[in-house]
Amino acid sequence: MRKSKLFCAVALCATMFAGCASTPAEPKEVSTTCTTDLNGMTVSVRLTAPKETDEITNIDMIFDMPFSAIRDAAGDAAASLSDDDIKEVLEGSEDVYISQISSMLGVDKESISAKMNDDSLTMEVNMEFNDETKALFGIEEGEALTYKEIVDSADESGFTCE
Repeated sequence: MRKSKLFCAVALCATMFAGCASTPAEPKEVSTTCTTDLNGMTVSVRLTAPKETDEITNIDMIFDMPFSAIRDAAGDAAASLSDDDIKEVLEGSEDVYISQISSMLGVDKESISAKMNDDSLTMEVNMEFNDETKALFGIEEGEALTYKEIVDSADESGFTCE
């Protein structure tokens, strides 16, 4: 009798563990980075959502701007400047650029980072995807766009998504 109770207890525990192990886990957060070239600058957009069928929760935009592309975008006035000249101008103006981007996108300055190396400036903007962000991107209030729809749309728009 004692052995049959022990066997039943072991069988019950094994069944419980097997049941727990076969329960599907909640899907983890999904994230994709979509990248394109824009006038010699690399623009990457990282999209994050709880799962593919949900709306995105965060957008991180990364702009990698080689000094040569910045010089070209500035036109004739900057044509004679070297990369070192461009770097010097940018080093003294990082706070100004961050303030302008902050007010333009409606994000806190702390959400923007800038890093300079020998030949480029990289700026990253971290944005929570909310009604204000939707309005900024021309998405009407109440319109729901899922992570999958946005990634598919980015692919169709010439971005390479990974």
